[in-house]
Amino acid sequence: MNSNKEKTIFYFQEDPGYDTLKEITKGYFTTLKTVDNKIIFMNENGEHSCSINKEATVMFGIVIYGNIAIVGG
Repeated sequence: MNSNKEKTIFYFQEDPGYDTLKEITKGYFTTLKTVDNKIIFMNENGEHSCSINKEATVMFGIVIYGNIAIVGG
């Protein structure tokens, strides 16, 4: 089994800061709030510049593109 899977979802208890979020999302980002008060940060133009994030798409039931950061505890 290949355990070298690229990480596409990053979790933080507190806001890691603009530069870290921009690096994870690979550009300017937008947010979505979850029902349990977490915030998802994702690439603002992801559908035009990133591939589908299969793990996040299955997790949230909507198509999500690129790496995401989830902030909140």
